[in-house]
Amino acid sequence: MISALLAAQNPDGGWGAHAGSRSWTEPTAWALLALHTSDSDPVPLRRGVAWLRQAQLSDGGWASSPGIGDRCWVSAVVALLPEDLLGPDEHRHALVAVRAGAGALPDWTDRLRQWMLGAKPQKGPITQGWSWVPGTAPWLVPTALSVLALRKHAGASAENRILLEHAQNYLLERQCRDGGWNHGSTRALGYESSSYPETTGLALLALRGVRSAAVERGIDRAAQHARNCQTLEGAYWLRLAFFAHGRTTQVDAPQRSSADNREQALAMIVERCLAGEELLWKN
Repeated sequence: MISALLAAQNPDGGWGAHAGSRSWTEPTAWALLALHTSDSDPVPLRRGVAWLRQAQLSDGGWASSPGIGDRCWVSAVVALLPEDLLGPDEHRHALVAVRAGAGALPDWTDRLRQWMLGAKPQKGPITQGWSWVPGTAPWLVPTALSVLALRKHAGASAENRILLEHAQNYLLERQCRDGGWNHGSTRALGYESSSYPETTGLALLALRGVRSAAVERGIDRAAQHARNCQTLEGAYWLRLAFFAHGRTTQVDAPQRSSADNREQALAMIVERCLAGEELLWKN
């Protein structure tokens, strides 16, 4: 798997979704996180990091690919990289961009708009999440990935604690009735939304260390997803979620002869995390 991922690196140093496709920020960041070890070949790593550094925007974040839009959610994936790999200055600016990606707390105009749309008023703590692109509504995946990046690297500052508390509330508030999580809304088109294995696993991973009845319900739902998971990504996030919460639940992954670059990188990251390496969190 390592040799296949190395062979898929583009001449410009980045990785695309598949071997030979255009370099994109997300698969490049996942590939570097998967390949970075004390005894790894430094040449591919240097080339990949050089690609990321050249693609870093003036605000510290990254677009999906150079020249495609402004800073977006993939900045959180890059911020998961070790500081000594990405570089101290680049990494510090990346964390600034991740913090800046948190949506503004809802004001009276937001509440009025929700009321006019017939949404139920929010109960409990105020929540704050991250969006796919700045200025739009928050969603689960960018919120969960931002939580992972901040918990791993941003320390225990008051600003960080407040952001993480809001994000945790955001995730818990958006738990589906079946106990899991989907991409954001618990109700869509007038009926209760169903959860997905990918988003349930990722939400539980972001809620690592949280002890509550809601999290236990989420773990139970994840176990149901694990018995019939249809995607490699779903299987990977579920395996990490169970491990993060101290469970040994078996995940039935689909049998596939090939995987794209992102899936290959995630598979390597899962194995290293389960072996005790702190790629996605710090103990």
